[in-house]
Amino acid sequence: MKKIYQILLLVLTLHLALAFPWRLAILGVEAANVRPGLTRVSNDDSFYWETMSLESKMIEVGYTVEYVDGLMAAGAYGRTIYQPHKIIIERALHWNERYLVLAHEAGHALSPAYLRQEPESEVFAEAVANLVCRCGYRENARYLASARGSLSTLFWYYPDIYRVAAFLR
Repeated sequence: MKKIYQILLLVLTLHLALAFPWRLAILGVEAANVRPGLTRVSNDDSFYWETMSLESKMIEVGYTVEYVDGLMAAGAYGRTIYQPHKIIIERALHWNERYLVLAHEAGHALSPAYLRQEPESEVFAEAVANLVCRCGYRENARYLASARGSLSTLFWYYPDIYRVAAFLR
């Protein structure tokens, strides 16, 4: 009987090790240990086609994507408007920055309705952006550091985060 419990414990441990959201755990640890700030990516245009691909996926699910002037003056790089389904992004950004912002806003747009309140919605959207863009944990963690009290969202809703990121990739 003792042998059966040992085998079950080993199977459970292996399952948890393989199914555990390691990338989100690393992001959470980074966010708990860095200073808050905006996410930074390179100011070039190497992600033009990735941005266009992501934009087409959002159009596929019924969202329009518009590039407008003046969002940075209002303190934002992008916004998600749930009704009508629209994402707006600052036109002055380079394509690499647009890609990250669009991935973040797509995370908002595709998040479950019960996760659309601050700061959980920001944690959800930035985690999706981290999984989609793969621009490094530190940069996304800087943005999440201002929502340290809600980092448990990474673990409670990780299946939803991974599902949205998989669709967007």
